[in-house]
Amino acid sequence: MRVVEVIAPARLQTHLLEMARTHGAVDAWCGTLNDDGRVAVRMVVLEDERQALLDALLGKGDFDLALGAGLVLAILWRNGAL
Repeated sequence: MRVVEVIAPARLQTHLLEMARTHGAVDAWCGTLNDDGRVAVRMVVLEDERQALLDALLGKGDFDLALGAGLVLAILWRNGAL
């Protein structure tokens, strides 16, 4: 299993959780809301389902991709919020 972490504006939280559920995440949860309006959404996925979830996240178009530590995928908001 792998953990996929998406850091995005809180308004996308529900959409990201739904993406996790529809793309095979075993579990998904949100961290607390940051002062700058961002939230971390963490998703646990099996190896077999990971690529489908990553493809769906990349297809969203509102994110830039950055890889970290081989286990965590951080999706950075393009509008400079990070």
